[in-house]
Amino acid sequence: MSLQGLPDFQQPLFGEGFHLYFPYEAAGSHTVVPSRLEIDARNDGTPDFLLELVRGANPLLPPKPYAVLDFRLRPRYRMDEALTFLRSKVPAATLGYPVFTSGFLRLEPAALASDFPAELKMPIPLGWNGLGVARFILRMSTDAAAVIKDSLQSSVVSILAAAVLEMDGVSPRLPLKIRFNPAELVTAVAALGHERLVERDTVVTYFRGDPKKLPVVLEGAVPDGQQDDFAEAMADLVRIHFATLAPPPSDTLKSYFGLITPDAAGSGTFEWDFMEPHRVSRGLLLDLDPFEAAKQLVQSQGLAAVVHETIVPAIQTGAHKVSISANLPSERPDVLSCGVTLRAPPAPPFRMQAIVQSVELTAPSDSAAVTLKLSPKETLQYSYSTFLVVQSGTAVQQLNGPETTHQGERLDLLTTDFPVDFFPVEASPALLQLAVIEGVCRGQSAGAQVERGFRLSPDRPSSSLVLPKGTAGIAIELDAHASDGSGSLHLTPPVSTSLSLDVSSFREYGSQSVDVECGFDGSTAAVAAIDLLPAGRPETASEITPLFFTPANPKKGWSYFAASPFHSRYRFRIHRSPSEPPAAWSDYRSPWEPLKITPEWRIRR
Repeated sequence: MSLQGLPDFQQPLFGEGFHLYFPYEAAGSHTVVPSRLEIDARNDGTPDFLLELVRGANPLLPPKPYAVLDFRLRPRYRMDEALTFLRSKVPAATLGYPVFTSGFLRLEPAALASDFPAELKMPIPLGWNGLGVARFILRMSTDAAAVIKDSLQSSVVSILAAAVLEMDGVSPRLPLKIRFNPAELVTAVAALGHERLVERDTVVTYFRGDPKKLPVVLEGAVPDGQQDDFAEAMADLVRIHFATLAPPPSDTLKSYFGLITPDAAGSGTFEWDFMEPHRVSRGLLLDLDPFEAAKQLVQSQGLAAVVHETIVPAIQTGAHKVSISANLPSERPDVLSCGVTLRAPPAPPFRMQAIVQSVELTAPSDSAAVTLKLSPKETLQYSYSTFLVVQSGTAVQQLNGPETTHQGERLDLLTTDFPVDFFPVEASPALLQLAVIEGVCRGQSAGAQVERGFRLSPDRPSSSLVLPKGTAGIAIELDAHASDGSGSLHLTPPVSTSLSLDVSSFREYGSQSVDVECGFDGSTAAVAAIDLLPAGRPETASEITPLFFTPANPKKGWSYFAASPFHSRYRFRIHRSPSEPPAAWSDYRSPWEPLKITPEWRIRR
């Protein structure tokens, strides 16, 4: 898969309260890092937040009462500020979003509280749907649920949350290679932590030390000023080759590695060339107030708006209710049915028959439950496989995923668990207020070209294209058609696993700058002036900008803000005194071409 357009971790830009990365190989948009997380909204605008209280119809029979906290969250970005900052450094640059691949979130008390339930502080994996939306699901006791209910009804912030997310990018490059024995390298890094759990910052600090004391042999030297790049790159490569993102200890929330064993790493001599680009995942820490939006809904509609009570039939001894949820794109136009099948093979002599239970998952909740009636002497173990019924033209086909073993009363599914590649596309409300998006996605699968079309509009801001598993060479072409009929814009954005569009995806939106030069000779006046007016603005004194030039100061810059990518151009005219009739406006001009006013033009106009 091409690395073009991924965030280049070697090239960060830091603004006031935000930072962003250049695109690798200067292809596509820069990537802005989110400033915080917020609860996502459902289609009706209400927060996607639910506390479900579950109890049996008969309190003397299973299931024992419990609760489930379920919410979706989305990163928030300071896009306009970041874009204005970026355009001051890189004119005509565009801005996009990172791709998050994994992460953990943990609730924590807003102040020190000795009675805060330990089960609420458990780090819970976040499942991402490809469109920057993660789902958090925590099963808890009724005592812990009471703490959540109290927080929802209180005006005081009592529970906060923190998350560590991993985003994809390209590791820093340096003119050197290293040779190493994987088992020795993993052993040395594991010694920095406890039970193969190591904080990423500790790993970076370790590789920032004396290279002669590291368990690697350098071919070449770390260039002056790139010690940090080397340390970050080593941590990136250790993470991607020999570790996974791991749940952090309960007393902290930082990016931690869970290292494989030295035996699993293998022995021998391996080499890493740091001049080659490596796709890696890097941790990011974010905070949020997960109950802020839910509290507002409680205040306006009551507690029942976010807290539901569910009464389930009594469960016989040996029977287990398995709660299933998936974090999938809600818009799946080519998917007729989506679900999962659970299987428990015979377990003689206690149970002679196999158990097979299928359940359909329906958007937007994509949640369901099945009851597996096992023997009282069995543990809850089973396998599952996902299925999709997909329509392509007039053909309908059922696709089945592989069998995967699992245990426990929760089964949380990701997009990667399904027998297709979901390629989600979405456009922001700000963009869809201005345009309708039509596009086509192309790729290669089994030697044949795959093509899927899509259309995004205010009533359908997202869609998920269904591609054969392992589709390669994905490319997108799209056209944005202005709702007011003022034109269309063509875009071929670099893509990886999804596409999120905003007004900042177009260089035509946002801060624009024009270099203006006025030519002088002996036949013209010593002072010249022009008026400039951005497209789409009324022809009023407050919108028109006059620029004055002299032979000593013949060059000036002019900046303006294009609130719509369809109105990015400008026009100009010779500035005249109020007693004279206004000069004619020029044709509309591009802001990416310098403007030169010649003496002949001023005389002619």
